[in-house]
Amino acid sequence: FREHMTEIGYTDACVNPSFEFGKLVKADYAMLYLTELAAWELNQAYEWDSMSAIGGYITNRFNRPSDMAVISVMQFYKAKNEYKHAREHYYRHGTIENAETLESLGVPHSITSSMLNGTLSDEEVDSYYLKLKSDLNALFGIEASNEFRRDTVLTSNGIDYEGGFGIDNAPKNPKAWYQFGQRIVGWSRIAQIAVMELCAPYIDHIVNGDTDSVKFAMRESDLSSVERALKRYSKAVDDAKTFVYSRAKFAYPSLFDSLDYIGHYVLEFESKRFCASWNKAYCMHEVDKRDGKRKFAFTLAGIPARRGVNQCADWLYAHGWSYSQICNVLLGYNVTYAHNMIYLNARSFPEWASAFFDDVEDYLGNTCRVAEPCALALYPMHKTVNDTSNAENRTNARIAVSNNPDVNVEPCTVIRDGDGFMIAKVGDLIGQTL
Repeated sequence: FREHMTEIGYTDACVNPSFEFGKLVKADYAMLYLTELAAWELNQAYEWDSMSAIGGYITNRFNRPSDMAVISVMQFYKAKNEYKHAREHYYRHGTIENAETLESLGVPHSITSSMLNGTLSDEEVDSYYLKLKSDLNALFGIEASNEFRRDTVLTSNGIDYEGGFGIDNAPKNPKAWYQFGQRIVGWSRIAQIAVMELCAPYIDHIVNGDTDSVKFAMRESDLSSVERALKRYSKAVDDAKTFVYSRAKFAYPSLFDSLDYIGHYVLEFESKRFCASWNKAYCMHEVDKRDGKRKFAFTLAGIPARRGVNQCADWLYAHGWSYSQICNVLLGYNVTYAHNMIYLNARSFPEWASAFFDDVEDYLGNTCRVAEPCALALYPMHKTVNDTSNAENRTNARIAVSNNPDVNVEPCTVIRDGDGFMIAKVGDLIGQTL
């Protein structure tokens, strides 16, 4: 659909643009095709010499989502939030207190029983949480599904598709509610703007944020003022939720959930030592109340940090590295985390109808002829963050260094090395054992 719109001339364009960190920061002239939500957002974010609407339309009536969509979101959200609460309690105390509720929402008994026994590993705890989050995102994707997609069919030669592509496959009477996903994105951005404007009088800086969170640098004495400002926002959210789900509440009382606190901005954490390199990567260094020791806590987009990265930072700190040195390396550019740090697995997909035929000897020495279909393979994978071989990251790094010459851009690999860790620089086969 987007390709079709571009082909017939409906595409954003600008003259003499400048970009920083993947965002357009200025241009002499721009023509944009926007939803009414995005138009409002851009009007808050940019200063214009002049602006005019060439054409288009706006919606003049409010439509509630379908009852099925509302109830589904309630159930999926409740499962995610209950498990999130259980996960936090499990990390603090090694057990949970809401096992029955979790199982009533579809969480397997094997998961809850292991958490009750304190035997579920951190990796398994996080893995199941990511599954629940992906289920919820999939629900939004289904509700905003694109019926212009071709039908998928299974033939003797494998997977194939029927019908035209994109606009050519438009159904006569499309039923998908196309605005569902766009509204989620649009209103979350409006929420971010509203929260930042409400809190602006009481903070020193906005450090970073991502989709539904903001990180403020502020004085502790002003925290109560910020919380009062956020309560104003929370009331508006609750009023809106009550209006949207009133019909579903009346029609399906047994499935209804009021989603208390959903959509609110609440204090997630406060830290006197905080460093952020990009929206989804930051570090805290605080005293752990469980043992009284100061420990690192990294958040890295798509990378499990609880075991390897956090342990590495604690180890480096114990061996004389400063907080700033550690953040500069582990949150820098061109940093590769080895598999024995993050334990991520990549997927290798076999060709359609491929099979394995060979003689295989087992551990007893018995040989047998094996004829089996090839299976999905998982293999160890490392992860590089902020790779400047990517043009956008390269531009970002140049801007970051111009603001702070100490930003690390030299490629390095972080590896677990026996009981310690090693920072290996590119071209150094031995590495720097610390």
